[in-house]
Amino acid sequence: MTNENAQALDPTAVAPAAILANAGAGTTPVAPPGAAPTPVAPPVALPPAPPAPAQQAQRPSPLEIPQAPRDTTIRVVLVEELAQIDREVRRLLDPVPDVRVVETVTDPSNTLERVEEIRPDVIMVDALIQGDTNGLGLVSSLRSAGIATPIIVLTIPERPVEADEAKGISGVLTMPLGDEQVSTLVKRLHAAGPASADHGHLACLVYSAKGGVGKTMVAHNLALTLSRTPGTSVALVDGDLQFGDIRGRIGAPDEARTMYELPVGRINSIDLAGVMWRDPSGIDVLLPPYEVEQAEMVTPQDFSQTLDLLHAAYDVVVVDTASVLNDITLAGLDSVDIAIGVITPDQSVVRNTRRLHEAFADAGYRREQFSVVMNRAVPHGVDIAAIEGELGFGPAAFLPELGTPLGPVSGPTPPVVLAQPESPASQAFFQLAQMAQAHDRRSVPVAA
Repeated sequence: MTNENAQALDPTAVAPAAILANAGAGTTPVAPPGAAPTPVAPPVALPPAPPAPAQQAQRPSPLEIPQAPRDTTIRVVLVEELAQIDREVRRLLDPVPDVRVVETVTDPSNTLERVEEIRPDVIMVDALIQGDTNGLGLVSSLRSAGIATPIIVLTIPERPVEADEAKGISGVLTMPLGDEQVSTLVKRLHAAGPASADHGHLACLVYSAKGGVGKTMVAHNLALTLSRTPGTSVALVDGDLQFGDIRGRIGAPDEARTMYELPVGRINSIDLAGVMWRDPSGIDVLLPPYEVEQAEMVTPQDFSQTLDLLHAAYDVVVVDTASVLNDITLAGLDSVDIAIGVITPDQSVVRNTRRLHEAFADAGYRREQFSVVMNRAVPHGVDIAAIEGELGFGPAAFLPELGTPLGPVSGPTPPVVLAQPESPASQAFFQLAQMAQAHDRRSVPVAA
């Protein structure tokens, strides 16, 4: 590394199997002296390549297809052993047209399974349930399992409980319950918390704490990989409004339309469809303003509305962001299901990522929304324990050093998943796409 302060994390540590399986083509993984050989994972069967460009060009934009009315009903799962409390909660919520108790879980041990299957918008848990796990213990276990859905705890005056996001408690209702008390809290937490209205759709944001780590490369290849599922519509958004790199990667001409041309404060699907760039690969791309000074004309509110329209119309939305914490990035976080941070084995990158995560936490975002992937993972090893010690968790996926030439400065960069679809790097992106699709819960700040 050219910067003497950017020291790589311990290169002598044993490389995990995921790194070795995804080592560059022709590379033989080498374990440290005296270490047992690390098994290499078998190749993953990749889905078929997307249709030819001519077919893709004829496909209408999802934004131009009339959308079915969205079901805005707030779906509640109640965890309650006592029938009388179940009846009381339903009595209060049944008359509310946009709130519905979709299931009462009477056996707390089945809660996680039912929540993962139903994917409710709000969970209510009686703090007084008994058994192997009490109510508050159940809340803790749901959070530990990655459930980011707002959780309301029911209790009685003799057993006071306080709302505490650090403990996974989004809100508290003390019995006896008031007529509008339950529906008001359910609506407030749903408005500020993880939205589950777009079942089957995925919005993913890619971020980094430093430039030059391959963030845009990851966003581009991830979007292309997700588009390989037959019938899947994918939109790629360049949220680096001043110095975005997506235009160069896809070879879009200077005259290609951008989000700067969208009407301020009144964006609709028709206007948005008119500025999307149809890439020959089949994905639709929303480009940032062409001129640097135009970036300030895109407001966080308009950016958020744009992402919401794309999320409703496309099966998958991937958002690339600037390597800076600003209102546009935060607006993006409020509109997506999962955020993927890109790191490298560089110690300064890992350290700055920790600082960025601390800022996210201070803003009220939950840990469950975030994952990190390591780019440029080397076959001779990465000190995973050191990364976990710095971040509090380890990388969810590893991407090998591609080792490809940059090519002409003015030409598009061939994405590895199209140029080398059977390569270890493409295998790694396919595994990353599977991880993103499995982690489709949203986690945003809860208003006071």
